[in-house]
Amino acid sequence: MKMIGYLYAISLMGSLCVSSCESDDARSDAGPLSDFYLTVSAGAVQLSQQNAARQALEIAWSGGADDRSTRYTLEIGIDGEAPADAGSWSKSFVRGERVCVLTQEELNRIVIDECNVRKSASVRLKVKLTMNTSVHWKLYSVADSAYVNCSLYTPVYPEQRHKAPMYWSPYEYNYEKNSYMPEDEWQANIDWVAANLKNYGYTLVSTDGWMTEHDLRVCNEYGYVSRASINWQHDYAYWADYCRSKGLQLGIYGNPLWVPREVAQSGLKIKGTDIPVANIVDLNEYRNGHQYNWVQLDREGAEAWVRGYVDHYAEMGAVFLRVDFLSFYEDGKDRFRPEGVGPDRPDWMYETALRWMREQCDKHDMFLSVAMNHAYGDAAVERNYAHSIRVSVDTEAGGWERFSALERGVHYPMWMQWMNPFDGLVYFSRISGRGRVMLDGDFIRLNTMASDGECRSVVSLNVIAGGLVAVADCHDTAGDRLRFYQNRELTALVQDGFTGKPLSDDPNDPQSSVWTGELTDGSRIVAVFNRESQPLEYTLTPSELGFTSGVVRDLWEHRNLPQQSSYEFDIPAHDCVVLKISKP
Repeated sequence: MKMIGYLYAISLMGSLCVSSCESDDARSDAGPLSDFYLTVSAGAVQLSQQNAARQALEIAWSGGADDRSTRYTLEIGIDGEAPADAGSWSKSFVRGERVCVLTQEELNRIVIDECNVRKSASVRLKVKLTMNTSVHWKLYSVADSAYVNCSLYTPVYPEQRHKAPMYWSPYEYNYEKNSYMPEDEWQANIDWVAANLKNYGYTLVSTDGWMTEHDLRVCNEYGYVSRASINWQHDYAYWADYCRSKGLQLGIYGNPLWVPREVAQSGLKIKGTDIPVANIVDLNEYRNGHQYNWVQLDREGAEAWVRGYVDHYAEMGAVFLRVDFLSFYEDGKDRFRPEGVGPDRPDWMYETALRWMREQCDKHDMFLSVAMNHAYGDAAVERNYAHSIRVSVDTEAGGWERFSALERGVHYPMWMQWMNPFDGLVYFSRISGRGRVMLDGDFIRLNTMASDGECRSVVSLNVIAGGLVAVADCHDTAGDRLRFYQNRELTALVQDGFTGKPLSDDPNDPQSSVWTGELTDGSRIVAVFNRESQPLEYTLTPSELGFTSGVVRDLWEHRNLPQQSSYEFDIPAHDCVVLKISKP
């Protein structure tokens, strides 16, 4: 019996919604269930990220049987002609449940991530509810559908509440030894940070690379890496607890897009699913010799793996996640290997991967720091999702050459766009600011600098740019250079959330060495850097920068300057002056 041809016009929450009911002839006669119908609260919805938490759609149903066996299956998919890879979303309900309410964020995510609509669009959704029940010992199945026109948005996350992390990394040890850091050294450095840096605002320690990545012995039962090395006795959770005992927090270096080969070959299932990890990876994918096996985002289980990996880090106690080698994943292009390091993936994959990471990081109040990012289009994608982006070459052996002079003023179109942090921080200052993406000039190794002035410049520029301050000097290498990290007047700018701007974001313009900005109390900051190899005579006239007169304080000399209309400075090579001009 085909039960079709009647329509329900239902007014719910002020919107007229029409549903048509049809039965599943192949399974049963739906006659006893003729009063079953579905309603939706709106025939059209306009979704927006600004209203993400608001209700978008209420789906309700009534009529039908009330047997203990009654089950409902709600499905949402694309109506009409859909992409070949279009999917759908479904959820089951039991007897007594008669409504499903979706927020704007939830509905948008269903359409983008479950139905595979990869960009902002308007689509027609088919909302279908199927009821399976038993009436007088006979099984019945009946379905009803409604249609909703839906305008989507591509989620972006430019606003953030995090302050720039001030932290310690084992990078120097890793780089110099080309190896992991043993646990006794790791602990010694944590203790050193707690004793010498914590009270100055450095409250985080984070692992870095040179980790064991392709060995089941470092993975948990779901294939997620849980300790930095097979030679470590303790996992990340242990070290998160140890850090907390010292008043510190833990950060972890890793990439949720990596799938260890041994995990893929082990038969392990993705957490929360019955999907083998092997389903989301192509072990034969072109990689030109590198070791990373990437998640294939268009395969079932990919989202669960990526989001689950971020959850895993958070559950182990991490508050900071540093994700590396993203240029290899995005399009497989590399400036130093023209043959490439991987496939050129569709644009939506990179953006979607970053979005999944950001959403899970926000769920756990975790800081998302990305590295080796191409940053195409002035980081058009990265700045919408990452809390911080890398702006230049790796620190490696350090020194002033690496910080300011290497290929100075030369701009490349892809990673690494700038070959020294000074150029990178200047150029990408165009996208930074309070509540916006932060700039990462990579790790600081003050023990490799040739003078006190160079030490002042390196620490100052990272702070003035509103960027991360990442100490890589170790307990046995920092020596008396430790004091340059301990300038409370300077680190107070980080706690304020200060982000300065150069007078020019062109690294070839001399004005790019003069930075200004405003603190939350209205005070102004002026920082002048001398990148040259000879002294610089500089005259500062606050009124020419739009500053009113006030108390002028030198933040490195820790003294107020006599009040006057202009100030003359003789700045030594590679040194700087940082001034705070307070309101009168």
